[in-house]
Amino acid sequence: MILAIDFDETYTRDPELWDGLLGAALTRGHRVFCVSARHERQMGEVRATIGRLIGPEVCFGTGGAPKRRFMAEVADTHVDVWIDDAPESVVEIPDPGQGPA
Repeated sequence: MILAIDFDETYTRDPELWDGLLGAALTRGHRVFCVSARHERQMGEVRATIGRLIGPEVCFGTGGAPKRRFMAEVADTHVDVWIDDAPESVVEIPDPGQGPA
């Protein structure tokens, strides 16, 4: 199974919980990505936190593009399960007021 988790207001709400769940998923052979609406230049924190568990190379910033389309076109990946506090950002352009400060 391929899982994708959002960073801001999803992973950041309880990193210890997500580390345990995502670690278990990886142990069971699932693939895990972090897909954020952040711009690439803002991805350092993401790669330094969740990236230490899942790998920095599987942390993507879409720059505001819809996440499903981005993963299909840029990463050539079909995600099976999305974990996101703003599920509309998977298929729509996110509200610019919801990004990191």
